[in-house]
Amino acid sequence: ALMDDEDDDFEDDFEEDYDEFYEEFVNEDNYVRQTFGDLQFLEEVYAQFSKNELLEIAKAHGFRGYSKYDKHSLREWLIANLLEKQYFQDYILHADKEELRVFENAIEQNGIYLPEEMLYRSLFLSTYGGFLPYYNFYHIPKDVKEKYKECMTEEIREKREIIQYFYDVCYSAIYL
Repeated sequence: ALMDDEDDDFEDDFEEDYDEFYEEFVNEDNYVRQTFGDLQFLEEVYAQFSKNELLEIAKAHGFRGYSKYDKHSLREWLIANLLEKQYFQDYILHADKEELRVFENAIEQNGIYLPEEMLYRSLFLSTYGGFLPYYNFYHIPKDVKEKYKECMTEEIREKREIIQYFYDVCYSAIYL
């Protein structure tokens, strides 16, 4: 009988702790999404970066001719190049399937929780979204969402499938 009482106490405490945790999580999630989930422009994300960080992004993407710009002009130039339709489509075409899955989830859910390390391992994710480190919240600005919808055509999806097939074959061949 003593064990039954202890089990009941444990279950009550566990349920109470879980309910408290869940309520706190939901309140925090609502706050994060309402405060940060309605990001309109990639410029809002890039405005937080230093000039050196913007230069690193340009360099990582293989762009040329960016060193002459001041911070504000560099930010505008960089965003214009990153969101240029042909560049963005090519980038989507060759993105890793897991990166794209995470990106699409962030679009569909108006932001997702993501480990910071995962974000920094992905040039695609770190280039086209914003991140709140304290909350581990990753979100896609509205202008990027719209550009993605415009660029992710049926033709691009079909090309991605073919490219992914060849990536998978090559990857498998390494282990044979």
